[in-house]
Amino acid sequence: MDIKENKWELLGVGAILLLYTLIRLPLLTPMNEYWDYDEGTYLLIARLINQGYLPYRDIFAVHPPFYYYLLALWLRIFGMNYIAGRGLSLLFGSLSVLIAYYIGKELKDKKLGIFLALILSLEPNLVHVNTLVMFESIMEPFVLLSIYYLIKLVKTNKLVYAYYSLFFAGFATAVKFIAIPFTVGLFLTINFYLFPELWNYVKNVIGVVLNKKQVFFVLFSLTATAILMIITVSLYPTEFVRKVFIVPILHEATVVGNIVPIAIFLLIWGFLILYVYKISYVDKLFKIIKILALNIKIPLKLGFFVLLPKLLIEGIFGILVSPSYITQTYGIQGGRYNPVLNFFDFLGDKLSKVQASELEFLLFDLTIILILLILLFKFSKEIKVKEDKITDALSFLFLTSLVIYILTPAIVNERFLTATLLVLYILAAYYFSKMNLNRRQALAITVSVLLFLGIADYALAFVAPQGELKIASSPHAKELREDLRQYIYSNNFGRKIYSINPMNNFYLNLDTVPYYIDNFGLILNGMNSSELIEKVKEKGINHIIVSTWAYAFVSQYKLRGEYMNLIQNLRANYSILYGDSYNKKGEVIEIYSIKEAKPKILTFHSWWGKLEILNKDYKLINIYPQIGNVIFNRRCRIYLISNNTYNLTFYSNDSKISALRLNKTGNKIKINNIPNGLEFVIELEGVSKIIELDGELYSIITLPKNEVNIIRLFSLKGGTLKISGKFITREKDTKLILTVISNEITIQFTES
Repeated sequence: MDIKENKWELLGVGAILLLYTLIRLPLLTPMNEYWDYDEGTYLLIARLINQGYLPYRDIFAVHPPFYYYLLALWLRIFGMNYIAGRGLSLLFGSLSVLIAYYIGKELKDKKLGIFLALILSLEPNLVHVNTLVMFESIMEPFVLLSIYYLIKLVKTNKLVYAYYSLFFAGFATAVKFIAIPFTVGLFLTINFYLFPELWNYVKNVIGVVLNKKQVFFVLFSLTATAILMIITVSLYPTEFVRKVFIVPILHEATVVGNIVPIAIFLLIWGFLILYVYKISYVDKLFKIIKILALNIKIPLKLGFFVLLPKLLIEGIFGILVSPSYITQTYGIQGGRYNPVLNFFDFLGDKLSKVQASELEFLLFDLTIILILLILLFKFSKEIKVKEDKITDALSFLFLTSLVIYILTPAIVNERFLTATLLVLYILAAYYFSKMNLNRRQALAITVSVLLFLGIADYALAFVAPQGELKIASSPHAKELREDLRQYIYSNNFGRKIYSINPMNNFYLNLDTVPYYIDNFGLILNGMNSSELIEKVKEKGINHIIVSTWAYAFVSQYKLRGEYMNLIQNLRANYSILYGDSYNKKGEVIEIYSIKEAKPKILTFHSWWGKLEILNKDYKLINIYPQIGNVIFNRRCRIYLISNNTYNLTFYSNDSKISALRLNKTGNKIKINNIPNGLEFVIELEGVSKIIELDGELYSIITLPKNEVNIIRLFSLKGGTLKISGKFITREKDTKLILTVISNEITIQFTES
């Protein structure tokens, strides 16, 4: 290469790295409570490491140590803030783009290198993880290096490249466990490649699995399974049968019993393959075992290079630090999801988003969709592609790593599939570069792919953070946290506060109880929510922060139920000091005093921009004011100003009502300082639509406009909610409207 060529190559790579950075810069500052639990956990652990605490001994931690210590060093140098932490991911992502360029260059030429580097710069899933404090960005370059040396091995047959490849793959597993399926797949690929007879078997497998006939096999198997499910549900139309006997892929797999129809689908599919291709696999399986057993030194030596980085990193910084390292990390990973079921649930969820017109959820799958589209174009045009050893190696690596991942008890999502998807992107780029396309076709495909990915990146960088997409986002997360910071420091709470979302602790620079940072990991390990509260109280914690992430994670299923129990426990037994919420995306932040338990029936908090009144944890009504046509339900803020008295502020889009006071005594809530003529909108949540006015019962949809002093709402759970004051009542759209003509109202709930 002459100096001029080298100059243009450097300029091209530099331009791509600049593009990579510009795309990701807008995403470095926004906060998103739906994502940043993990970020907060890692940042807080890194901060504590710099204070002398050790993971696995002083801090319950569920991931390998490499990233924790690397992040701690990085923050010590560049500053203890979340943007600096994201900068580390940005750096490692840029290294990945650089490595991708050299992979493409090694595969074919500089053009492929540029194209592959552009793909990794624009790929939406990577744009997402490269701008978060996440393990995946740190793992990414090690996975790519292992693929680079696999390609070198196939091109040169030099065994040293096999060792390099597996060493970097092993290093990737020492960053995060999600690289293990990829590493096992790589180990199998290299072992088979080193024995020509076994490699012939591999090529046959690839020819069968990656064949366009598979489209027919899958559709036939799916249709046959659907017929069986239709018959089963028709014969036994019970709720249980309907939940269990679903159509795989078309429906989400939400219960363990769904493995039955999935197994039927896989059996039909497997039988079709064996029948059509007349495959005999038993003798081949024995032959593989025999060859590897007779040459056991090679697999053992290759295995050593996989385990070497794990032993060095995890042995020194994990096992030697704490004997519980293995149980805290590897032991806890087995309970996340059911094998096989996870993959079909993932596919069913994607299809359900299409059916629900929530297409923005497929942004992270856009690259895969584009790959499938180009394959359809290839099949329709009957374009021939000459296979070679590299496509065989990458194809087998992709298939084995995907299958192994599906067989592990892990959640399947794009972020956790990063290693496997990187193989797919490299394979697809190389495969398409070998297609016999004319210049016009090649240019059209290239420009289309880059354009669509660029548009997706724009949506992720500028539209999603504003909360305009249905993708989980919290555009007011930073504002809510800043306002809470002001309340905490103005009331001299001290810095030792426990937050369910660790990012609150990190961002607000609060102290916590180191061992209990990762409550999700602890709950996954078997701790219940009541025990968690008692443990942090024993460590001197008097206040707990609950925010959007905890509410978003509440569910009746599995460990998520513990977060529901936690929130119910806090509401029913402890005093809320501060609550703030927006009506957009359900953003909320609260702080509770847990000094002493005070069981109560009537409770309240700010929720979706409204004041929500509850019977313990059973929703009764929502309240928000309006003046004329101005509705004040954009935001609701509550904070304690004296014993049992709260400031209550409601916001519209451009004004607020801030003079209201809420007083809570016993089983009564009193709202006073109400301006004359203010209207309160009462939304019925847990009460019936039958109300009593002046001794007469009315349905809310036929309520007359009249002046009253007492309204009784009858609870669906048993009890009466009584609203006292002086107001004019009317009904609008199944809501109760109270025009207040005194300066206070009292709300009281009496259980029947």
